[in-house]
Amino acid sequence: MSSRNKLLNNDQKFVASKIYEGLKLLEKNIKEDPEINYISFLEDFYKDYNSLEIEYIFREYFNI
Repeated sequence: MSSRNKLLNNDQKFVASKIYEGLKLLEKNIKEDPEINYISFLEDFYKDYNSLEIEYIFREYFNI
């Protein structure tokens, strides 16, 4: 089974929604400031969330 077909538990769904929210906000900020530091922006956005959980979701569900 492809990793994209795995089901997310509720905590992972919450974290995935925050990942999506952060990426959409980054997209908006890139339009306003093409020179934005992507890494710093995302680190600031996600500082309140469990970074291991975010890393896990990126790796397992987005194949990153």
